[in-house]
Amino acid sequence: MDATASGPELADYVALARRHWWRIAAGALGGGMAAAIVLLVLPPTYTATAAVQVRPTGAAELTGELSGRTNGGVNLDTEAQVVRSNQVAEPAVSALATGEDLDEVRERLTITVPPNSSVLRIGYSAASAEEARDGATAFAEAYLSHRKDTVTGYLDTRLQALRSELDGQREALTELAETAATETGAVKTSATTRITATRDEISSLNSQISELSTVRASLDPGQVITAATAPESPSSPVPALWLSSGTLLGLATGVLTAHLAERSGPRPPRSSRGRHAGRAALSPAAAPAAEEPGAAEDATATHTGADLATQR
Repeated sequence: MDATASGPELADYVALARRHWWRIAAGALGGGMAAAIVLLVLPPTYTATAAVQVRPTGAAELTGELSGRTNGGVNLDTEAQVVRSNQVAEPAVSALATGEDLDEVRERLTITVPPNSSVLRIGYSAASAEEARDGATAFAEAYLSHRKDTVTGYLDTRLQALRSELDGQREALTELAETAATETGAVKTSATTRITATRDEISSLNSQISELSTVRASLDPGQVITAATAPESPSSPVPALWLSSGTLLGLATGVLTAHLAERSGPRPPRSSRGRHAGRAALSPAAAPAAEEPGAAEDATATHTGADLATQR
């Protein structure tokens, strides 16, 4: 392998840094200053988070909560989307009284679900710490209120249907009792049999109504286990991250500038090129070339001697 094809060595980079140290330093300093200017111009963003524990409502057969992926039987993936819905966002925005558009407010929301938990972490970002705290609190309260109203609506609808059916069964029982008291024979026997079945149906309806009434009275959709507080520092931009990233980017730019200047300048791009050339001159492949000048001198001397002999 030709020695001149080898890559640059560490000494080459050190020499490059020594010759163009001011370019590299200027690049790093410029990158840091640019990041500092961005930090001064870019408005800070504060983020507050409220943790909401979502509890089963006891009406899973009506709301479909048994399809969830947590131990509590609540589908938190669905509940996270509910927090972003208009049914929750509208009352939250009304409570904030900022007059902002729903889509703009939803863009500030960050909802996460810790693994193996029944907790929704509702984060809200704003230009001030107080606005961030109020936003997270408003969405947490609006979500719990919506969840309770939704389940209560399901229960009330179901209870109304059961009570209506119960009233019909009671009317039918009254008619059957009159028939059994006034009729005879097969009609009376049929009425008596139907009375027994109707009473069983009434008993079942009363049991369902009692259970759902108990669920409704003790309904607990969840609670805020960690209230949102005003953050002490902004979540973005992070000064340390921006300054370090800007300095590193400026440093890389300075190195690139130094490399381009080295290639376009009068000096060779690598300090080791002379050493590589020396090694190439001493290689076996170059030996025949080194012998050729001597052979040419011998040939010249022989030819000169022959010419002198001829002249004599």
